[in-house]
Amino acid sequence: MNYYNTYNRIEIEITSKCNARCPGCSRNVNGITNPQLQVQDLSSENFIKYVPKEALKGKKIEFCGVFGDPVMHKDFITIVEHCRLSEPYSISIDTNGGSQPTSWWEKLATLGVEVQWSVDGHRKTNHLYRVNVKFDKILENMKAFSKAGGKGTWEYIVFDHNESEISIAKKEAHALGFDFNIRRNSRNNEEGYISYIKEKVAGKVVTTKFKVTQSNPVHKHSETETAKKEVQKDNLQISCLLYNDKKMFLGFDGRIWPCCWFHDIYNGAGNPQVEETSHELATHHKLKKLDSRYGAGWNSIIHNSWNDILGHEYYQKILPNTFDSTSPNFLKEEALPKCAKKCRKSGALRDVERVKYIGDK
Repeated sequence: MNYYNTYNRIEIEITSKCNARCPGCSRNVNGITNPQLQVQDLSSENFIKYVPKEALKGKKIEFCGVFGDPVMHKDFITIVEHCRLSEPYSISIDTNGGSQPTSWWEKLATLGVEVQWSVDGHRKTNHLYRVNVKFDKILENMKAFSKAGGKGTWEYIVFDHNESEISIAKKEAHALGFDFNIRRNSRNNEEGYISYIKEKVAGKVVTTKFKVTQSNPVHKHSETETAKKEVQKDNLQISCLLYNDKKMFLGFDGRIWPCCWFHDIYNGAGNPQVEETSHELATHHKLKKLDSRYGAGWNSIIHNSWNDILGHEYYQKILPNTFDSTSPNFLKEEALPKCAKKCRKSGALRDVERVKYIGDK
């Protein structure tokens, strides 16, 4: 069977490298990179060798960041050029926009790549959440990309500290010819996260802690508590991104997963958000057990063909039978708690955070 036709969108995390230290990110532990994280790229050589053109043809390709930022890949332009030869439907990236020279961004624009600029504030506040990212550098890159004809969207997560800069950011976005979206994220909640901001003061590096919170009910993630409760329930009605939305995920380690959350938790060793949360830890252990059952490279494009991975027993017979607890074929022991948290209620829990935006364009 040709499994290239079973999806129409593909998210790709091409690297786990990042220039930022955002609080709540899976790569960070108290302001530093998680020492257990594999800091690596999916090399351009391996991408070109192991990602067949058929896997990309006619697809929406979305270069994203779970641990990293695609712009940090040293050969990203080469990879985009290869993708263009595969005749995809579209190519987009999600980035904090704070690295690479302006000439790089001009080149990206000429390749027709749409950019989602994840910039959560303007000059006074963006660095409080996007730690280590310089706003003036972002704006310089935005202007170069826009002037070269690039199409972009400014995506703005609203917190208590940056709500006052929404209007100036929107005005800046429109001046650049970009859309402007205010979005929700699981991190904008009242419990908050701690930023560790390092600055040079009198020749010494001083670390300042800043708590990032969201108390405004208009902007905070409305389903956080609901999601926690849903994990505890026995009845499952899950809408999977792979099987229902026809979207799949490729990680920096070359592994194919149904979604970014599988990739995130599989690589979650050393991450307190995984190791100190019961449903996250249970999911981590179950995903790791798949390596014991099938072999360490069972879903790696380096070790198996794209078609063989998507046609694998786990993706064709096991995982699909973990979504509906009323089905006679339901495999309770294989069900993953993370699926219940993110994709229950026909995907309504994830849609608040990942799909539905508020505000205007």
